[in-house]
Amino acid sequence: MKQVYLVDAETGEVISEVASYRTVKQQEAWARIYKLKEMRRATHAPFVACYHAPIREKMDKLSLTEAGALLHLIMKMRIDKKGKLYYCRGTYLTQYHCQHLFNRSQNRTAEILKRLEAVDLLISEREGRYLTYSMNEAFHCRGKLRKQKFTKLALTDTSFKFINVLTLTEAGFLYKLLPFVHFKTNLIVVNPDEFEGSELRPFSRNDLAKELKCDFKSVTKRMKSLSEKRIIQVKTVKKSHCYRIHPDVLYRKYGTGQDTESNQLRASFLSEEN
Repeated sequence: MKQVYLVDAETGEVISEVASYRTVKQQEAWARIYKLKEMRRATHAPFVACYHAPIREKMDKLSLTEAGALLHLIMKMRIDKKGKLYYCRGTYLTQYHCQHLFNRSQNRTAEILKRLEAVDLLISEREGRYLTYSMNEAFHCRGKLRKQKFTKLALTDTSFKFINVLTLTEAGFLYKLLPFVHFKTNLIVVNPDEFEGSELRPFSRNDLAKELKCDFKSVTKRMKSLSEKRIIQVKTVKKSHCYRIHPDVLYRKYGTGQDTESNQLRASFLSEEN
């Protein structure tokens, strides 16, 4: 068996009985993996993980209104509660609460909730006289994370301020952009996992219309309204529009979204406001 010894570079002392060792590169790689695992375990972070693959399977089955209602419901998730939705501390979300949340009639609210249940995004359960609701954690989770690609929906005072002023159709359009957020730049792109910036393929309005199965005028209208509300930033690249989402609403990075690049993106939105 090969024996390995450590030698103190300054004193020359030989340290025997070494169980294991790492080179500098191995240690750096281990540190990166450890940090990633720790961030995945950081279930106290104020966000909901929205998983790309399962969401894309359901997007075509939701109208903008239904998707917008879903986004508002996601904001009512609590950490490690198995998807249970709360209207406020200690109070389960009921259909009555949803009427106010959606700003819809009793009948229309019931229709929306039944539709979300029908496509397996929402789960109802009777608690005494009332039906209460939970999110299906295969799609949206606030707790232990799965090994799937996801976009984070921030749950902060800032994100609530942004989303609470959206109509259901505006919120629904924003929801349908979730799987296309680039992990580094927050641009809405065809290839959101691409590392090389030069290879990014931002969505044009025509491409988005095709992807989301809606008309060009609808994309233009929704992007304009989201831009006016400072959630979307419209950029022109090679005579074509491209779009970036505010990092205080949606983001992909691990951690809190407070790294240097996220702060630079945030600053660019603030500069437009001023």
